[in-house]
Amino acid sequence: MEMSLSSIAKMIGYQWKLPPFQRDFVWNKKSKILNFVDSLYKGWPIGSIILWKPKEDEMPKEERKFKVKIRQFGPKWFIPLYVLDGQQRLTTIKRIVDNEPFIFKKYPYILHYNFKEKAFEFISVGEKKESTVPLGDIFKKDPREIRDELDPERNSGFDIGLTISDLQNKIYNRDIRYIHETSQISKQEALELFIRMNTGGKQLKSVDLALGYLSLVWPDSRNRFKTFKREISKTGFVFDLHFFIRCLAAVHLKKSIIKERVDLFKA
Repeated sequence: MEMSLSSIAKMIGYQWKLPPFQRDFVWNKKSKILNFVDSLYKGWPIGSIILWKPKEDEMPKEERKFKVKIRQFGPKWFIPLYVLDGQQRLTTIKRIVDNEPFIFKKYPYILHYNFKEKAFEFISVGEKKESTVPLGDIFKKDPREIRDELDPERNSGFDIGLTISDLQNKIYNRDIRYIHETSQISKQEALELFIRMNTGGKQLKSVDLALGYLSLVWPDSRNRFKTFKREISKTGFVFDLHFFIRCLAAVHLKKSIIKERVDLFKA
């Protein structure tokens, strides 16, 4: 299957969701995201996307089907798909298209395109820089509006309209290939597939594996831990999810958690 990046951006968070055992967004370096966008622009491969089609009886009732209104055909029901591989890339695409900030060292940045330097760059939220426009605006706003903002006198020396068209065609309208959808498989099988695919790339830690197995019997575990983390942070204590899982392992297993003991969370 292949689909345009613009269509993919609309699917993320709507028809394409994250399963409870998926980890959080971990791309926290500017260079990682800039290289990814540059690869998109140059038409280079960006890897495959694996979507899990779950068995309907294993899904929460409120998520088993959702209605989408199709202009020509009226309301239509769809079964949501869950992202097993490609979450970091898809989250990056969604944030770029919607001009959502990326957090680097606790500070938010928006990805821009510099028309003068002909380069992608991050600019902190609220800051303005000459000849730059948020990349999401280039994809969605009227090119004439962008041109009027950047070069009202038409004396910049570079063709803004041509550059916008080039960025739209090479990134926003680019077809993304190698999108694979699994047959209907169980949560356990989906988790096993997720773990196998994560033996490369940004490797899963033992606590992430344990949290994945825990989500099979406690789907809302990750969100509950996050809520608890926010609550105790108000008292001055700051812990991450890994700390909570290690505490859980110590209480339940009476041992520290290492990869050799992760399988105990399957029980």
